[in-house]
Amino acid sequence: MVAGGRIRKLSYLLPRSHCGQVDTTPRSVRFGNGRLLANRRQRLLLKAANSDCTFERSERNGVPVLEGKCIHCRRRLAIRLDGTAISDATLEHIIPKHHGGTDDIDNLAVACARCNSEKGLRHDHKDPNDPKLQRIIRTLQARKRERTKRP
Repeated sequence: MVAGGRIRKLSYLLPRSHCGQVDTTPRSVRFGNGRLLANRRQRLLLKAANSDCTFERSERNGVPVLEGKCIHCRRRLAIRLDGTAISDATLEHIIPKHHGGTDDIDNLAVACARCNSEKGLRHDHKDPNDPKLQRIIRTLQARKRERTKRP
């Protein structure tokens, strides 16, 4: 706003963090406990982990985490409750985004970095109708259905 020829900051319109400081992180989300979760990928990773029955709340070194298994190799993975991966947990899009996959919960899973990278390097670049890619997608969709938490 311009007032008397000077630009005035409207800091009172900016969102505040739980400690009263101005939160400049884009698209931040406030949870019931007052903590902020700003990173979209973190939110999606938490969303995928919370929908997976292999992920359960536990503690690691006194820090509350969600521990579960990779959708591919079933390796143990851990995610902090703010969505930060402690281990090499990554967000897996069962149907790759560039093949029309979405961020819908049915298309999201948690995978270890090695498996996710391997799938991406070997298969995600292929034609969407490639038989091997389609078989992998069907297998992952079936695993996702088996592991989905029931309300």
